[in-house]
Amino acid sequence: MKKYFWKLRLSLNLLTTHEENDYIAEVSTVGNTKHNIDVAKAIKDETRN
Repeated sequence: MKKYFWKLRLSLNLLTTHEENDYIAEVSTVGNTKHNIDVAKAIKDETRN
């Protein structure tokens, strides 16, 4: 099974200053990001073989 890892960066959510524990997560990916249509095409191609 292939494992995936993503780098995360948390920063305070400056839009909600009244909340002490409100953060925004920024996810850094390596390479191209896959979208729903990419996943659907991969499944379709895999089922044809």
